[in-house]
Amino acid sequence: MLLALGCGIWWASRTTGDAVTFSSRKPGVKTAAESSAAASKPAPLIAGEKDAARGKPAKVKPTVDPELERMKEIDRDHMRKLHAGIFAYKAKHGNYPEYLSQLVPEFVSADTLISPFKKADARDFADMDHPDPGVSQPSYGYEFSNLEFRDGRTFAEIKEVQRSEWGDAVPLLRCFVYPGTVMNMAYGGEIYETALNWEWDAATMKVVDKYGWGPGLDAGEMVKVRVTGADGQPVAGTKVWADGRNYSFDLPNRPYQTDADGYVSIPVGVDVDRTALVLRAEAPGQASATTRYTAGELPEGGTLTLAPAETLSGVLLDEAGEPMADTRVYLKNSPADDSGTGRDATVTTVLTDAAGRWTAQMNAADLQGLSAVPGIPGGTPVTFSRGQPVDIKAAVGGTAVIRVNRQ
Repeated sequence: MLLALGCGIWWASRTTGDAVTFSSRKPGVKTAAESSAAASKPAPLIAGEKDAARGKPAKVKPTVDPELERMKEIDRDHMRKLHAGIFAYKAKHGNYPEYLSQLVPEFVSADTLISPFKKADARDFADMDHPDPGVSQPSYGYEFSNLEFRDGRTFAEIKEVQRSEWGDAVPLLRCFVYPGTVMNMAYGGEIYETALNWEWDAATMKVVDKYGWGPGLDAGEMVKVRVTGADGQPVAGTKVWADGRNYSFDLPNRPYQTDADGYVSIPVGVDVDRTALVLRAEAPGQASATTRYTAGELPEGGTLTLAPAETLSGVLLDEAGEPMADTRVYLKNSPADDSGTGRDATVTTVLTDAAGRWTAQMNAADLQGLSAVPGIPGGTPVTFSRGQPVDIKAAVGGTAVIRVNRQ
């Protein structure tokens, strides 16, 4: 498993409608029978008791620590100032600063470099991988320095490669001081929280939705494939999802689009021996089967053939059995044999609607061994998550249920 480089809240409301009757009796005045019934009626259950009575786990309203939130807001303010300072430095000098302390005092004040939150263990990820000679215990990991990180490549080199793929969602700064979460300042200016591995976090994908994918890696090997329909004719404007690529780290599962002749060029990078390519094409109402290649093998003149897609749907429920709106669901499947084509691959990703319902379209060949992973921001990276089996018969009928289990 690769270590992340240096490094949601949603709610659902429900209303129920009751029949309304009209009476000439004055409001608030009960008959004797009504008064007697009210006296013998048990006290109403509170929300948690209602859930328990229905056999559901009682909902627990998340507690918010005001002091912790106050410190987080200070960190957000610091990161915004540092973001502005880094680009002001770059505009003046033509390059990124080597260390954040180089921004002081011209671009930021010294106190901007220190978080108000003090960890009991000062030796955190930022200390280990983001040293700064101007600060004894840096509070923020600076991702674009020229320090060597992996395979002879510097942080800045690797981060620019990541930017070409994930776009401006790539973190420029990271704050590791808070337990259980990492605060990220995106290159584009968005602040969002993830687990340590931001690359596959559902919260990162929200930021990608905002900024868009990057143009794609322009170094190393390129793979050219063609998408055709069942009649063998090329299909333009088709999305081809490419997973399993590597450049010292896993590149994202992301789409590229075919040209007028049905061809698409997919950047693979220079680490071909680490690449176990997974390709899938999709167009409205159509999808190709997912095609996997063994590590180090690249397709030459490969073709992906579209066919009418199967429509699957269902609902995503949280631990209390309530629908989860606007949440990603990753649908994955396992290889049919042990051919060495790699781990479970994400076939497609869908978002639930306001009622927690999801709908996916995929090739019939991908239904075997299908599983689902709810994309919970800050949760276990989906790349390394084992999904729960999907009841295909129920999914075809629109009644498949996926449940969140954060254990």
